[in-house]
Amino acid sequence: MVITNIGEDLDEVEFNTYRNEPNTETKYGLSLNDFQHEKFKQGQVFEFQNFPMSVKANELEFELSWHGKPHSKGVHGRKYKETFIFTATK
Repeated sequence: MVITNIGEDLDEVEFNTYRNEPNTETKYGLSLNDFQHEKFKQGQVFEFQNFPMSVKANELEFELSWHGKPHSKGVHGRKYKETFIFTATK
């Protein structure tokens, strides 16, 4: 998967990935060390090589979260997120 920032620069960015499991509403995280970056600049690209998907899973959820501009020194800005869900068809 390739993610390109087509918007403005983002601060304190975190990428989280999940898969579904049949017969439960619980989502399983695909990485013990989710990807965190201080900056994700406009035009910057992140590439993710592998996702350990179960053969029973049919959904991949990719969550990107970041903080807005800080209100003052040492105080984080508001937290935002965007979620992308990819579903396999049979």
